[in-house]
Amino acid sequence: EETGRVSYAKSTADRVAEYSRNSYRLANDISPIPKVANRRRRNRCKKSLRLFAETYFPERFTLKWSPDHLDFISHLEDRITEGGYKAHAMPRGSGKSSLVITAAEWAALYGFRKYLFLIAVSDSKAKTLIDVIKTDLFANEKLAADFPEACYPIKKLEQKSIKAKSQTLNGDPTYITWSTNRIILPQIPKAMSSQAVFHAAGITSGEIRGAVYTNPKGSMCRPDWILLDDPQDDEVA
Repeated sequence: EETGRVSYAKSTADRVAEYSRNSYRLANDISPIPKVANRRRRNRCKKSLRLFAETYFPERFTLKWSPDHLDFISHLEDRITEGGYKAHAMPRGSGKSSLVITAAEWAALYGFRKYLFLIAVSDSKAKTLIDVIKTDLFANEKLAADFPEACYPIKKLEQKSIKAKSQTLNGDPTYITWSTNRIILPQIPKAMSSQAVFHAAGITSGEIRGAVYTNPKGSMCRPDWILLDDPQDDEVA
């Protein structure tokens, strides 16, 4: 009888442990990913950074474009899709940062670029760039509707970076990262944006040298699009 009671107690503990594991697994699994709300709208914006900005960020870009803006947008689009180097100067307050952040999101969501490195004059300024991208991916409803493979897993984090480590899709890790200076979009099968990286740092930061990301398949990815946004301090300027 004593042996039987011990055996029964162990069996109950095993069932409780299994229930806890299953509950934890289900609580962290985000499947299924919602369907794209408007695929035609999404496909049209892939062909034009300007249209992407006007469609998904109408509250950000409220004024008519000037010729300088259109020229800047054209250069951003070309550098993202074709590569190369370009330095562009515009007056302060004319929307440079807003445009380059939007361009970075366009590049990542459509898979034009996989590792986008944003460099600012200081780490705090760089963090501001990442914070804007975080807000866009988490809170922009139209963006979330048309890019659910990127935005839905972010929404499920509930702004808690600790939840990224345990997030799964159909039982498989999404490998999403949500830190103060880096975002790695979730690994979603067939998604254009899968494992795209946003990384930001100050121009004197040690993170710039040797920047690399090793994806779940073991491939080492280095920055393939670098943006320097107002990299001069007041003294240099």
